[in-house]
Amino acid sequence: MLPCLKKCAYRKSIPGDAHSSCCFKWKGSGLLVPKCSSSQAMKWFNFPYNYDPLWGPDECPAFSTEQNKEKVVEQDPLSMLISLLSNR
Repeated sequence: MLPCLKKCAYRKSIPGDAHSSCCFKWKGSGLLVPKCSSSQAMKWFNFPYNYDPLWGPDECPAFSTEQNKEKVVEQDPLSMLISLLSNR
């Protein structure tokens, strides 16, 4: 289970969906993006756009209780659309 559930500052809710999205700036960070820990749930785990933290690994290199504005990706309309339509 990803530590997002422990109040990660980069976890965002998706309107109309029980899943989450991550606003951490992964591109260029040098950190490894978390992968789904269950082969059965891979079709519902589209990290960072639309995912259920329960199906992720136990560790996330970006977990933080405080948000660093320099490490936040502003969600553009295309990313929002991917989050809303992901794996439907």
